[in-house]
Amino acid sequence: MKKLRKGFFLAALALLLCGTSMLASCIAWQSGSDGPDTTESTAPPQPPLVESEGLEYYVNFDGKTCTVSGMGTCTDTDLVIPKSIDGYPVTAIEKHAIRELKKLTSIFIPDCVTSIEMPLLYDCPALVSITVDENNPNYHSDGNCLIETTSKTLLKGCNASVIPSDGSVTSIGTSAFSDCAGLKSIVIPEGISLIREGAFRNCDGLTSVSIPASVHTIENCAFFSCENLKSVQLSSGLVRIESYAFRVCRSLESIFIPDSVSVIEKDTLGFCEKLASIVVDKNNPNYHSVDNCLIETATKTLLAGCENSVIPTDGSVTCIADSAFSYKESLQSIVIPDSVTSIEAAAFSYCTSLTSITLPDRVTSLGSHAFIACKAMEYIVLPKSITEIKQYTFEDCSKLQSVYYTGTAEEWASMTMASNNDSLASATVYYYSQKQPTDTDGHYWHFVNGIPTAW
Repeated sequence: MKKLRKGFFLAALALLLCGTSMLASCIAWQSGSDGPDTTESTAPPQPPLVESEGLEYYVNFDGKTCTVSGMGTCTDTDLVIPKSIDGYPVTAIEKHAIRELKKLTSIFIPDCVTSIEMPLLYDCPALVSITVDENNPNYHSDGNCLIETTSKTLLKGCNASVIPSDGSVTSIGTSAFSDCAGLKSIVIPEGISLIREGAFRNCDGLTSVSIPASVHTIENCAFFSCENLKSVQLSSGLVRIESYAFRVCRSLESIFIPDSVSVIEKDTLGFCEKLASIVVDKNNPNYHSVDNCLIETATKTLLAGCENSVIPTDGSVTCIADSAFSYKESLQSIVIPDSVTSIEAAAFSYCTSLTSITLPDRVTSLGSHAFIACKAMEYIVLPKSITEIKQYTFEDCSKLQSVYYTGTAEEWASMTMASNNDSLASATVYYYSQKQPTDTDGHYWHFVNGIPTAW
């Protein structure tokens, strides 16, 4: 009887100790401390990728392989490019084959695809994952970026991309991040030398961007219509800024041009309506800034201005370039100095608060759309040196009532006026006369304290 009780006691004690040990292990595992040894266990195998079906394709010239040319009937949100379609190995993906897929979240590219025409993905705002088979000889993925391995070009990014900083990317390709409205921030690492055309076009989520010193060129439309981009940091080392690079960046407040920049193409900063400060490094030999005007020194061309700009009167400006003051909606007045001879296309377009403009006698050329939609403009002073008014130059200037012309009625009649200038055509034209004319049937004007006044 004693032996039975002793055995029972020992068994119960062993069971209690075992349970306590198991409980301690469970608590330790749940709390993140060292838990039970699981080195021998293996994770369950991942299920194989399910290849997407219904894609459009065509057979290549070799008669043996094919190219994906469109989505066809495929509606997958997780797109897996198949290794073959109808027995033809897939070796290429055509330009714009994958476009306007609002719900597409991921794409997988197999190792057999050796040619991808760019831009590949277009208007896919929900995309967050880009993966390439690790055995692909021409392309790879890193940080949800599609990269052409040999050229080190980032071909396509998405809202969740992180640009590699290991030297595997030296250029950001054409339209690489275009229409990634969900891209909130991006680090462009040192080592990137080129930002290609439209690379970040329509990235409305971006609020700031810093361009490293390794970047020498920002191509056309690189940051076009990044409407919430407030801050741009350009570094010394940058050489070239092409047309439309920052056009329609409506929230951009200031920009500093470093000394290394030797090329700034026209309309780089057009339609940047909140731009209030333009400063050029004083050591820049090609450009300078005066009173928030960006000026190409050699050509005397004012490339960009702000609502608070004052155009210099020292003869350093003879041309006001394309879209230089476009969309400066708070600009109420501006003095065009006598040195100016040319005002190019859309120079003052959509300056909706501009009430009047006086063009000096040396102006010979007005570009199309130069003053379109200046809805508050009540009068203009036009010199007789202008012989042609191009299309839409003064269209949609709904309050324009008076045109003070420095020439005669005969000279006005001989001037060529293109169509779509209804506001100008319907305004009353006054002809300049220094002395009060005896012709009471005509409309004449003169300056009184610098203000055009009808006789």
